[in-house]
Amino acid sequence: MIDAIRLAKKEPIISQRQALDHNSDIYQELSAYLEPLIDFLPEKYAVPLKMADLQGLKLRAIAGHMGLSLTAVKSRVSRARKMLKSEIHSCFHIQSSAHSGIADFNLKQSCRSLQEWQKEES
Repeated sequence: MIDAIRLAKKEPIISQRQALDHNSDIYQELSAYLEPLIDFLPEKYAVPLKMADLQGLKLRAIAGHMGLSLTAVKSRVSRARKMLKSEIHSCFHIQSSAHSGIADFNLKQSCRSLQEWQKEES
């Protein structure tokens, strides 16, 4: 019974349906804005966040690469995620759906930095 519980904990939390929803066009469109948003963060937060979430490096490896303690890297990544979440909410009108997460999003006119980035990319 304990083995069954341990195996259940290792199962992915996201169901296959949710995984399919997360691969939808909406998520792909929104993900195109993530790296520019991360680039707008202060460098001391953007670098470890990119290494952890975009490159998939372990926090211990990031700490060694940057010459920081593991605690410092954990703190910076956590703060960067909070900053990124705040940037997302300040730059986008997000409409959510109970079944699929994000249903739609629109870039706010007040988010000049992403408006300029979008023009450069076009």
